[in-house]
Amino acid sequence: MDNRELETSKLIVALVADAKPVRRLKPPSLRAVLWSVACVPAIALIVWYYGGIGAEYGTEVRQPSFVIESLACLLTGLTAAAAALNAAIPGRSQRLLLLPLIPLSVWLAALCYGCWHDWVTLGVAGVELDADWGCAAQTALMAIVPGLLFVMLLRRLPIRSPAIAGVSALAIASFAVLGTSLYHTDDSSLTFLFWHVGAAAVITCAGFLIGRRLPPLTSPSY
Repeated sequence: MDNRELETSKLIVALVADAKPVRRLKPPSLRAVLWSVACVPAIALIVWYYGGIGAEYGTEVRQPSFVIESLACLLTGLTAAAAALNAAIPGRSQRLLLLPLIPLSVWLAALCYGCWHDWVTLGVAGVELDADWGCAAQTALMAIVPGLLFVMLLRRLPIRSPAIAGVSALAIASFAVLGTSLYHTDDSSLTFLFWHVGAAAVITCAGFLIGRRLPPLTSPSY
């Protein structure tokens, strides 16, 4: 055995001696569900701080349009989270990032229908846009904990494209909007669309822009 073979053997022995077991990550869809469950206490705390669930929530939840809006918002967050976690795994198709567009389209369509319904039933008063920066600020506040939790999920995966960061931000923003909808039950559809969903759009765009500036993480484990 020459010196080169001896050095190679020593290197293999050293690598084996220092090797640590690799813990496989849970399936992306399961991690997305666990993330959403982990967000509940923080969202509930903020809802409680702002006075709890709105007095009109019991009436709103009986309206099919409100139920569709809420379910579509929830599915947007879940599908966006699962899509981002899937697409971040090397070898997975980036087309998965298009999956949230389905519930997102339903969500936006339901909100637009709400605006039309308010205009038909209430006239001009139904489509008056109130200046309420507090709504946008509360949506951003609601996104902090879900955002931190999602970053923890992504820390072991390489963010290979701004689209992954943007879809991740969409998941975070969707849950933030869902949280604010629990106590902003007296907002008109147009006000909710502009200030709450508008804030979610800003968060999503910010995630996309941040993703363009972040280098990929190294040593992924999946």
